[in-house]
Amino acid sequence: MTRGLPIIGGLLLLLGGCMDDLDSQRMRIRDLDDRLGHVHDLDSTVGATLSTAEPESEPKTPAGERIERIVTLMKTGQPRRIALAEVTQSTIRNNLGLQSALITPAIAAARVRAERAKFESTFEASVNQGRVVSPNFYGDRTIGVIEGSTSVQPSLNVPLRSGGEVVLDWTLATENFETDGQPDQGNAVSQPAISLEQPLLRGGGFAYNEASIVIAESALGAQRSAAQLEVINQVVRAETGYWRTYQAWRTLQVNVALYETTRELLRSQRTLVEKSAGSIANVYNFEVALATAVDLVIRSELELRTTIRDLKLMMQSPGTSLDGSVALVPDTRPRLVTYDFDKARLVEFALRNRADLLQLEYERVSRSVEVVMRRNELLPELDVTAAWGFNGFDGNGRSMPEANRDLFRNDESADWSVGVSASIPIGNEAAIANYQASLLARLRSIADVRQRELTVTSEVLDAVDLMETTWDEILTARFRVEAARRFYQSYKTLFERGQIPSSNLTQALEALNTAEINQVRAEVAYQISLAELAQSVGCLLGHAGVEWQDALDIERLEQGVPNPAVNVTTSD
Repeated sequence: MTRGLPIIGGLLLLLGGCMDDLDSQRMRIRDLDDRLGHVHDLDSTVGATLSTAEPESEPKTPAGERIERIVTLMKTGQPRRIALAEVTQSTIRNNLGLQSALITPAIAAARVRAERAKFESTFEASVNQGRVVSPNFYGDRTIGVIEGSTSVQPSLNVPLRSGGEVVLDWTLATENFETDGQPDQGNAVSQPAISLEQPLLRGGGFAYNEASIVIAESALGAQRSAAQLEVINQVVRAETGYWRTYQAWRTLQVNVALYETTRELLRSQRTLVEKSAGSIANVYNFEVALATAVDLVIRSELELRTTIRDLKLMMQSPGTSLDGSVALVPDTRPRLVTYDFDKARLVEFALRNRADLLQLEYERVSRSVEVVMRRNELLPELDVTAAWGFNGFDGNGRSMPEANRDLFRNDESADWSVGVSASIPIGNEAAIANYQASLLARLRSIADVRQRELTVTSEVLDAVDLMETTWDEILTARFRVEAARRFYQSYKTLFERGQIPSSNLTQALEALNTAEINQVRAEVAYQISLAELAQSVGCLLGHAGVEWQDALDIERLEQGVPNPAVNVTTSD
């Protein structure tokens, strides 16, 4: 009994460790529960402090310190320049949404290994030792009989790919009898055996028993397709965010230029009025125009902050906070070049390589294999069993070597058995229903593939048309900018000659500003349309290719990933 105490103690320690893990998760649940049931108001929330109740009705300056800070920021080169390639690489390497998508194929690969391992052999062994004391009564005498036994039975279970199983075992046992006043007696037994069980109909055959492996491999392919689709989508989102940031920067630059031009016109008119050579109405008109320019600068700066934060959220670069303390300046310029596309070849390429189509193809393979399995389950059960065994005995003692030698001396010691069992369901409705459901599921997967092929074809053609349209918009926007610039210069000359009022000049200036912003938008829309065209085809246009197989960083995820959302610093 005392020899079993260390084993029992170890088991209790193991169970205690499991309980500690369970208790920690229960404490986590209680902590989460404590955060529910009450909705706080903003004024009582940590991090929100009431500053002023209402804004000042008349600001001290039309532009204010904020405009000067924006202008200074753009001229001193404080923001960090970033290229499109860096955005793509950082997104693939650090984006947690993408990392989460890449984990799924790893899980599916582990399940494939588990399915393949179902044909692995299993070694088993059992060892038993016992002692039984029983009394025997002879008249008025009681004689104690002590029976001791020891048995060892190693075995090897070998699953067959045909659905059967072979079991090899060898029983080695000794028995010893001790009786008061009598000599000890005992015997030894050595019994090797082999048994076979093989289904002939239901559950039998290589196709049925390896079908689960094929389904797991198909699921792995589907998950890898989904991961590749997510890689392309995330990269296209990152590129779109990059070009949105580029558009926001250029828009801010154009609006700042409008602000500076309007401020210079206002300063010039105020100087003329002081010299009694100008009209106060022109001063008022330029003040209104300057206020409008200030509003445009402030709004475009807000748009820039939002787009930079969205870009950082896509990149999730370690050490980069989501606030405005680090501004990113796009360093890659738009590629304003045209392409000649063969629409038929683009559609053909997309139908062969689109990840979502490949995912549906894997699903169709899985459904087809399931039909094979369900068809097999329609059959009745017909199993054959067979066993062979040999016996070696030493009845005159407890000599195991003597029992093993007896295996080869006695030709009549072999055991054998052969049998057949059958089971035929009456009605078999469950198997029939499952088979019909698998047929319908395969038909649905075929329809899904055909529908997706039509959708992919439409998406490719729409993307080509959109790209061609956005290129025409670039040409039109360039013409409008040149025309608006000539229009403004001519009106400026006429205004300086006193031939037109200042309102005409501000209208021309606003038209030039609008034309320049529309040109930026058209150039960005063209870059985004190129990325979307590549996405519709199933690739990344403008890149040498993206290898995402090794992008999963398990070690980084296990160590805990810093959350950029809480890495917020206070900007000046």
